[in-house]
Amino acid sequence: MALDKDGEACEYDKGYWVRGIVDLMILDGDTAFIIDYKTGSNKYADPKQLKLMALMIFAHFPQVQKIKAGLLFVAYNSFMDESYERKDIENLWSHFHPDLTRLNTSYETNVWNPNPTPLCGWCPVKTCDFYKERR
Repeated sequence: MALDKDGEACEYDKGYWVRGIVDLMILDGDTAFIIDYKTGSNKYADPKQLKLMALMIFAHFPQVQKIKAGLLFVAYNSFMDESYERKDIENLWSHFHPDLTRLNTSYETNVWNPNPTPLCGWCPVKTCDFYKERR
């Protein structure tokens, strides 16, 4: 699924601003169920991916009023669940505003400040202050 810059549904292969693939989606009337399978550790579970998928589902499927979602960590027998309602769309977008503001500022000024995350060990940018070798 994909969204344009205004958060509206669009085609996956052109005119998109953000896009993603849901591992499992079940539509049942006004309810959607989504699962994202994870093969890594649940140590840094981040529901933002589920929030973004929920926003895409709300945009693409106007009949959907609620979403039950989860990250399934298959190697750790762990499940993190979330639920969303259509009335919460603005709140869901608010989780992305700080990152979007930072990215827009970096794009406009061409200044890309380091942003440490738990994924720094997988980043190929060796000149970053937060770069670390994978162990």
